[in-house]
Amino acid sequence: MTEQAASKRIVVGIDGSRDSLAALRWSFEKAVEMGATLDILHCWQPDTIVEAVMGGHHELKVGSECMLDNEIAAATKGILVKPEFRTFSRGGRPAAQLIELSVDADLLVLGVHRNTTMHDVVFGQVSAACLREVKCAVAIIDRNQHLVRHQDARLAART
Repeated sequence: MTEQAASKRIVVGIDGSRDSLAALRWSFEKAVEMGATLDILHCWQPDTIVEAVMGGHHELKVGSECMLDNEIAAATKGILVKPEFRTFSRGGRPAAQLIELSVDADLLVLGVHRNTTMHDVVFGQVSAACLREVKCAVAIIDRNQHLVRHQDARLAART
């Protein structure tokens, strides 16, 4: 692998939904195509009720790491060539963690979610925050692995 190819990096955020699984599959394929390293992030947020039932931060992190492993296994089933990838399980707000991890990335990939406001219905709150804040290109993928939005933040900043 060339030094230039080794420096390419894609970040994908997952949450266990069908949409994020499709985004993860798309990201694996894109990373192979680009010769990029793939960073896969799952965020967990402590909730006092959940923590009381599950036992705290440690259990939430372990659950997150198990979910990462399961989603990666599902996303790569049948894929013969896999890129180099790393996993990240972090506590905190997903948008903030994605923005931080995507610094110096070439591409941030997110799955579509359907929430409340019209913009959120199409892109989701995390996606909306990332589209506003990240400095790299952003791809939003639907559950059929179709690219529904692509924004290159570097180009948007110049207009």
